[in-house]
Amino acid sequence: MKGLSFLVLFFLIISTQEVNAQEKVANAIDIFDAALEKANHENKLVFIMFEASWCGWCKRMDKSMKVDSVKDYFSRNFVVAHMVVHESQKNKNLENPGALEMLEKYGGAQSGIPNWLIFNSKGELLADSRMPKDTYVLKGEGNNLGCPASKEEVAGFLYKLKHTTDLTAAELEEIRAVFRLNDPTNK
Repeated sequence: MKGLSFLVLFFLIISTQEVNAQEKVANAIDIFDAALEKANHENKLVFIMFEASWCGWCKRMDKSMKVDSVKDYFSRNFVVAHMVVHESQKNKNLENPGALEMLEKYGGAQSGIPNWLIFNSKGELLADSRMPKDTYVLKGEGNNLGCPASKEEVAGFLYKLKHTTDLTAAELEEIRAVFRLNDPTNK
């Protein structure tokens, strides 16, 4: 009887592992649609962040947006959704199907991560994480701001937030202070 109990337990463990292994990560369309629906319901914008498990700057961006002094500014204005791209070969299973194609569609596939996009609740692109050199514009070709840290990157990020949200000058200043802490030179 002990042998039978062991076999039953063994097969339960194996079948549980197979079910877990078969769990699929959400695809980009489902993530985007859910974010749009929530944004529409809550009268917010959608902030899509493309990231990877190995990306330290991605983690820093997410952490900076959740700092106590500024997290309410982001949660008041955005439904934040994450999509995984550019994973190492051993972690390809973490990538959201269709996320890389979405990143390519908006011109960010070759510009590194984190990469982010801001949409209105209708799915119209309002801003992206690119900034032309020495210019703070709503949309444009250029370097990826990623997780803004330098004075210029943070200024570009704040410009985009200012032109897509109702954040006050004081709130933007608090965001600036948080993101400037990411700059190791902090000049």
